[in-house]
Amino acid sequence: MPSINTGLYILFFVLGSIVLGIVTLIFFFYDKDRRPVSGRHILLGQIGRAKQDIPAGKLGKVYIFGELWEAICDKDLKEKDAVRVVEVHDRFLKVVPTDQLPDAI
Repeated sequence: MPSINTGLYILFFVLGSIVLGIVTLIFFFYDKDRRPVSGRHILLGQIGRAKQDIPAGKLGKVYIFGELWEAICDKDLKEKDAVRVVEVHDRFLKVVPTDQLPDAI
């Protein structure tokens, strides 16, 4: 039975290491410019949109920073109104209407 040369094993190991290194660098540079997404403090000041009509003082859904959140507002909000986060509570966000538009929805 013919055996594979040891040099071929080394070649495959080196090529695999190079490919793994390139993929690692690609993910590193891709992720480098993204905003941190951990911690509640990152939500303060973020701008998003109401995903439904929200009566004043009632909970409703808002889309902020790439996620759906339960939110409450002191004023009536219509679907797609722009909102800014002013407080972060355990189960919901407190938002206020704003004229600024979110970066991306």
